[in-house]
Amino acid sequence: MKLKSNVITYVLLLLYLVVPFVQILDEEMAAFFKVNRRLMPTFVSNFASIYRYLCFFIFACVFLFSGHLKAINRLSFLKYLWIFYFIQMLYSLVTLTEVDRFILLFFLSVIIPSVAMECIVRYGMDKFVAQLKKITFFLVLFSLLWDYETVITGGRFMGFLNNPNLFAVVGIFWLTILLIDHDAIKIKSFNTLAIFLILALIFLSGSRTGFITSIFIMVFVFNRKKNFLLLSATIGVVLITTFSIFLQSHLDRFINLGDREKDSGRLELWDLTLEKLPESWVLGTGFNGGLEILGTSNFHNNYLNYVFHMGIPLAFITIIAYFLFMFNAYSYLKYGVSRSLVAFLLGFAILNFGEDLFIGVGSVTFVYQNFVLGIMASQIIMRKSDPEEEILLT
Repeated sequence: MKLKSNVITYVLLLLYLVVPFVQILDEEMAAFFKVNRRLMPTFVSNFASIYRYLCFFIFACVFLFSGHLKAINRLSFLKYLWIFYFIQMLYSLVTLTEVDRFILLFFLSVIIPSVAMECIVRYGMDKFVAQLKKITFFLVLFSLLWDYETVITGGRFMGFLNNPNLFAVVGIFWLTILLIDHDAIKIKSFNTLAIFLILALIFLSGSRTGFITSIFIMVFVFNRKKNFLLLSATIGVVLITTFSIFLQSHLDRFINLGDREKDSGRLELWDLTLEKLPESWVLGTGFNGGLEILGTSNFHNNYLNYVFHMGIPLAFITIIAYFLFMFNAYSYLKYGVSRSLVAFLLGFAILNFGEDLFIGVGSVTFVYQNFVLGIMASQIIMRKSDPEEEILLT
């Protein structure tokens, strides 16, 4: 089975555009979150969801029947990530809990980066990133236009997504894409404006973990460019000062960091989790333990999620595998991998102290994570491989 690489590339680019609309604020989600905001028609999220799974099916077919199995050894930098998800899959199979979720997490973490890598190498890195940036510009501007009233009234900004924290996490992905080879793009001033706009919107979302992570990424990317950091700091001070005048509630959220867990209900949930942990700290509860014992599957801390569900010994091994993956990815900076991509992986680990993002199969965060990995793999291959080497998609 041979598929034209550009066809799959366009499918991939459309997925990047469509997948955020899986988690929009429609009537059902507005009722669940008890918010009164502008709603998007339900058919939009239905279409996005169907297209997302159709893409997964297409990518799986390409992976199985277009020779991609032979290319796995070219993705060796992902081996610890695969171990990370493989351990979770085995545990789910042994305990017969959330089996579908963790099988998909493992296989999609292999399939999507592999297919993305081959598409990008064939299509051209510069062209692919340029297309991603154009889509990102659109998504950022559309978010602002959709939820601009929140900026005026002082509420927590969420764009067209279903909650402010999710917007902050997705905004960090968009920021990562905008920062790829920032100095090399043709319209640098426009790209810079978009970067500051998304930083401002992340701040307005009120997500403290998200804003801190975005600043970490900026510092990591530009730590050798003091002039840009100085400009960033100056504009940041102006933005925060301006927001503090009109939007005191946002500034209060960042000043009162000590109340972070309390005002979100996290502290009570974490206390209850730690209280119940001694009952199953060795073997865990299985991945359905949160719902059955605590009444929730969202721990707002993916590491605590693993400890409670899998037990401390296996959770420790699982988390170590992920951190080994991060350190391994960091070492690939020497091959010219964009600093923003490595910064994102480090920042994503930070975000998971406040959210459960590793295990959101099919979510916008999981799909975007695999985009980052596919781009990283492409950059590594293009720097290490013979330029005349045959690409699998023909």
